[in-house]
Amino acid sequence: MRTYRQRLLAAAATVPAAAMIAVTGAAAAGAGTGQPIASLNAVTVTTKGAMAVGADSISTFLNPLCGTDMSVSRGTSRWAAVKTPSPSCGWLSSVAGLPGNKAWAVGYQTNSSGVTHTLTEYYNGSAWAIESSPNPGATAMLTSVTVTPSGTVWAAGVYYNSSGDQESLLLKRTGSTWTPVSAPGLAFLEGITSTPGGQLWAVGYGFNGDYLNNSTVILMQTGSGWKQVPSPSPGKGNGSYLYSVAAGPDNALWAVGKYYDSRTAAPHTLTVRYQSGKWAQVPSPTPGPADDWLYSAVITPGGQVWAVGGATSSKCESNLAEEYAGGAWKVVTVPDRGACTSSNANALYGVTATSTGTLYAVGESDISTLVEQNTSGTWKIVPSDN
Repeated sequence: MRTYRQRLLAAAATVPAAAMIAVTGAAAAGAGTGQPIASLNAVTVTTKGAMAVGADSISTFLNPLCGTDMSVSRGTSRWAAVKTPSPSCGWLSSVAGLPGNKAWAVGYQTNSSGVTHTLTEYYNGSAWAIESSPNPGATAMLTSVTVTPSGTVWAAGVYYNSSGDQESLLLKRTGSTWTPVSAPGLAFLEGITSTPGGQLWAVGYGFNGDYLNNSTVILMQTGSGWKQVPSPSPGKGNGSYLYSVAAGPDNALWAVGKYYDSRTAAPHTLTVRYQSGKWAQVPSPTPGPADDWLYSAVITPGGQVWAVGGATSSKCESNLAEEYAGGAWKVVTVPDRGACTSSNANALYGVTATSTGTLYAVGESDISTLVEQNTSGTWKIVPSDN
């Protein structure tokens, strides 16, 4: 059994998004009620604790894009649900905390005609509300949001032009509105981050005509606008993907994802590091025999680097956590909920760190939300609402 997010990633990597939305929307219409599946896709630190966002969906096996947005916040004894506006067929992909216990979340919503538009929501410290956001193409979605040290909010994603080609989507919060910003490349942007110094980076993947498959894409903001920079694509003709980028102290920058071996097509985790003005691949473990991927990364205030995702065997998908320490990546034990069977799956989609170094990771376990915490070197599952 592949998890909610893994099914979506597989579909997005092989089928044009507009077509995927139409097919899955039609499938869901005839699927009946189905079984609700709750998934937490991202987590951020807030001034009062932490907040995670995701979706509580119906018939997600047939329609991974259709759900109801949701959020949970860390309480004294458990992660408790926080009411969201819940647009029909909505999905929250990313969240970023602001001073005053405020936050921004981004994602997308699909209407009854199967058209997907951007979705942005603002948390004012006590309640979530939908804020209007632009849609430069007939189909558009947001995947990641970040806040610069000066307080400027940026979001990244993808839209599809009149020819059906995907194009990079970048939005900047200017005053009380979101403004599209020109971005290079026909890329599906999956992650965006700001360094402590305010330098912005975005990562994702896009079609490479030389390889006739998807290759990694990395964009950086410069004084004259955004530009694409060279990035490793070890999968070559078999595909390479970046899903998250993280910045930390001492100009540390990491991006993570997956690639398929250029000779054997075997799937591997992918980690790349920015040093001396260029991005280079750093070897990372691939413990699962079937399909491994890293979906989120974080650099703690103390400089520790972590990445989370999933490792798939012939029986199930399990949580995957890796730490970069001593000059190398290593797999760190992180618990799964339930036994490894064909009807159960675990995966982690987001990770964050507090100022004191406490780590939170979120995802899904079977049909329920999953939250894990690491405070003293050991990961443990903590209660969370669906």
